[in-house]
Amino acid sequence: MNTVSVTQEVAANGSTPDFDLGTWIGRREAFSVMAGKARAAEVECIRKIRDEKLYLAKSPDWATFCQCFLGASKSHVNSEIRYLEIFWPQYFELGRITHVPPDVFRAIKENVTLQGVNLDGELIPLSTENSQRLSAAVAELRRRAEEETRQALPAAEDDDVFREIEKKFKRLIADVLTLPPFPSYDNRSFTLSRLLDGLRKAAKERGAPVDL
Repeated sequence: MNTVSVTQEVAANGSTPDFDLGTWIGRREAFSVMAGKARAAEVECIRKIRDEKLYLAKSPDWATFCQCFLGASKSHVNSEIRYLEIFWPQYFELGRITHVPPDVFRAIKENVTLQGVNLDGELIPLSTENSQRLSAAVAELRRRAEEETRQALPAAEDDDVFREIEKKFKRLIADVLTLPPFPSYDNRSFTLSRLLDGLRKAAKERGAPVDL
């Protein structure tokens, strides 16, 4: 996905009817050393373009602008903006190093700041040199979060278990919607189809409609 880079012109010219898209797109090299922070800044610029409807100077609607100028679907772009609003820049900074998915970050976000990941009082700075330590910390925090979730569930309350599954499905749907369209014959699309088939079979065994 091509992205929007932050420049001084954003503040100066961001509200003009015919903003200079060329100064906003394709300048990632200036941020190569700070890719995570740069990505968060770029997403902030994209949000400005969307919210102030600056895209109308280049495209008839937001969906067309995303496809033609950002190289991604509207839903994918909107999801990245939502992640910035919910998780703040540290989501992109940590993701640059550990590729942490949104559902995992959601579970551990209280332990993540722009300074680093906090594990048992130790702050691990967000840097590529600490990638292994950060990955291990994320895995441990995720394990603890999942354990807390399991312990919070009543032992034999089917309705409560079902509600937890329902929440997971909603999060999964949101995560799938963040993916860009699959190219033709992409292995990921076939993998997703197989998983959906497995879901249909499991639903049928529990007496649910299989026409999902």
